[in-house]
Amino acid sequence: MIGCGALGLIHTQRLNAIAGVEIVGVCDPSPEAMSRCRDSALDPENVRDFSDCKTMLNELKLDAVCISSPNPFHVEQIIDSLEAGCHALCEKPLTMDLEEAKKVALVALVAKNTSLSGINPDIEGTLALSNAPFNLESGGKSIRSISLRAKTG
Repeated sequence: MIGCGALGLIHTQRLNAIAGVEIVGVCDPSPEAMSRCRDSALDPENVRDFSDCKTMLNELKLDAVCISSPNPFHVEQIIDSLEAGCHALCEKPLTMDLEEAKKVALVALVAKNTSLSGINPDIEGTLALSNAPFNLESGGKSIRSISLRAKTG
């Protein structure tokens, strides 16, 4: 788990309900936040704390990560995770703009044996990624940007 705030805690609790999922590391600059996530894991004694994402990725041989850190950190953490050979699930937004989305997509295309899941909502007042769709292909993998718009109220 990368990012142990409120959403990290929710993701940890939900991951506990999936058979075969074992949380072995939590990463956050806040020891208190890490403690909450670690203590909510099914086997907290076997969960290690990390204040740095790259250190966790280097020291643990992870199959996957769940990223729920603050938005500006998503791109670097996604790229680090994919380059470490991890599948990545990222809380929204995946990126903050189109150029970041393309950068992440290119890394995902060349990363070996990995997958990336995330959502980039079209939020009023931000760059509308739906206005600039893109398709990328390489080595049998393809990435297509799509946009889903929902209006509430």
